[in-house]
Amino acid sequence: MADYAIAFGVDGAKKAFDSHQYALERVGEISKAEGINCEYRNLPGYVIVEVPDTDLQYSKKNDLPDEVEALKKLGIKYNYEEKGKVGEAYTGAILEFPHQATFHPTK
Repeated sequence: MADYAIAFGVDGAKKAFDSHQYALERVGEISKAEGINCEYRNLPGYVIVEVPDTDLQYSKKNDLPDEVEALKKLGIKYNYEEKGKVGEAYTGAILEFPHQATFHPTK
């Protein structure tokens, strides 16, 4: 979101997020209304740093605090964990976007 805010301003970045969120929700509405079994379900989306916090490049590559600041300005819901874990391979910052979605695009 920080990159969107820089490129399109706060208003443009908020509109981009809102339009993406609307699209996710609309797919769910349509699949339910039309009885389309596309395996649509809501789940959180996660963003992690490219490397774990045990890597020497971690502090250089960790831009999630900048993302958090942008999300605060935009009023977008998020959860941020400075020290989290994903599986066995990743420890470090985790940014979670609640109420995202997934579906099978060819069903």
